[in-house]
Amino acid sequence: MFVVYVERLPLSSIGLRPPGWLTIVSGLLLWFVAIYLMSPVTNWLINTLGLPGFEKGLSKLRGLPVWYKVFIAVTGGIVEETLYRGYAVERLASLTGRNWLGGLIAAVIFGLAHIRVGHRPCAGRRSCLRLDNDNILFVEA
Repeated sequence: MFVVYVERLPLSSIGLRPPGWLTIVSGLLLWFVAIYLMSPVTNWLINTLGLPGFEKGLSKLRGLPVWYKVFIAVTGGIVEETLYRGYAVERLASLTGRNWLGGLIAAVIFGLAHIRVGHRPCAGRRSCLRLDNDNILFVEA
């Protein structure tokens, strides 16, 4: 709403536009790689390097009501992607005059915001993919 009513810009100014076939295919490929390649590799690295896993964080989620977990799952990704990959990347790219620098700054801020939560370090790659495709739905797909 801030983009539309305060900045008076269309939502496409932060990468929100209807997905095309390339966006859908790319999103499905990215999903496949994340599920069938990155997850096993991440788990292997955690075990090999003796790092703490995700069990501590997951145990905290088990006590929450189902409706709340669904709400978090549905809204969390959409809000983060819109703020970090959409709004932040576009506005930082405008300020710096360079798309790659806007993406890098947003990725660093995103990574720093998630250090203590235990997210995997993938913010930079996702931002670059988002910039190449110029469609925020590519990241969410």
